[in-house]
Amino acid sequence: MVAPLYTTASGLLFHAGKILVVTVGLPARGKTHISRALERYLRWAGVKTQVVSLGDYRRKTLGGAHNLPPDYFSFGEKSPETEALREKVQQGCEALIWDFFNNGCQVIIYDANNGTRAQREKLGEKFDKVGIHVIMLESMCDNNAIIERNIRSVKISSPDYRGWDPDEAVKDYFHRIQVRQEHYEPVEELTWPFIRIINVSHDACSGHEEIPTLGLAQVGEKIMVNNIRGYLQSRIVFFLMNIHNRFRTIYFARSGQSLIEHSYRADADLSPAGGNTRSV
Repeated sequence: MVAPLYTTASGLLFHAGKILVVTVGLPARGKTHISRALERYLRWAGVKTQVVSLGDYRRKTLGGAHNLPPDYFSFGEKSPETEALREKVQQGCEALIWDFFNNGCQVIIYDANNGTRAQREKLGEKFDKVGIHVIMLESMCDNNAIIERNIRSVKISSPDYRGWDPDEAVKDYFHRIQVRQEHYEPVEELTWPFIRIINVSHDACSGHEEIPTLGLAQVGEKIMVNNIRGYLQSRIVFFLMNIHNRFRTIYFARSGQSLIEHSYRADADLSPAGGNTRSV
């Protein structure tokens, strides 16, 4: 891993501006995994970063899925009560984003579906007009085995499904996906910069400058990048090109015995015993 970026008293890279990364994708496509991993990386690099999760905010504000109206996750016409609840959650998340920017954050990652062009345009325009760089980060997956593994490993353990039978929870979540899939619009508009990642386990607007977009496909399988500019945005792409979601074993081994012990400056050759250690 590369060394951390330079830091300032405020924790901002002044030439990079403020960046809003908007995740895009159907449920169980690894958006939250990617968002949290990117947040950790940027914080490690010295950039003030915050994830705003619509799902977490909705659960905190309205409770689990059992507290929601039956038509909350459906598309099409909804009851006035449901529309009011959804608007309350959306406005609450946007207020959090503004608060974090106003309190010194440089990068905000908005973790939500944002699955229609109209949603993305409406959100992007709000922040673009005040000089915030908007990047779309799309996570796509067409592998049902990966999707089900994501659901079983993460989604059914969320507060939404507390007390549910696991198989029933998986069935319900798949239904939630199918409802959205019929109306999902991939990121094809070139108004905003985007990154697309494919198979992750866990119309231009007049008067706007082009905004970078990131799209993600199956991790390691394909990544598409459009109109990404600047050092910090490029570092985000670099990290996403190297992200993975597999469990791996990491082994730590002591250095072998050297001819000059107890001196890290000497860089001495290995002793015979050290050579034996190396060959193990």
